[in-house]
Amino acid sequence: MKYRRQVQNAFTGKRPAIAKGEILKQEHEHADFIDDKFKNDDYGFNCLHYSVSEASKSLKVMILNKKGTAGSVRVCT
Repeated sequence: MKYRRQVQNAFTGKRPAIAKGEILKQEHEHADFIDDKFKNDDYGFNCLHYSVSEASKSLKVMILNKKGTAGSVRVCT
């Protein structure tokens, strides 16, 4: 039921009310559903879209090293 509400709210543009100081972290769009031609061969993300309240102060984003070779990745928000 929770998933159905999230999908319905995404289509109608409604966003859930977040109380002041409430910590909210949600993953929305997973990379599994994207066509392979749009994916990077070396690096990738498990989840492509997050919603985070300011009260949470931080978020861990998993970067996948597909080939396991040394390298660097720059992430900006």
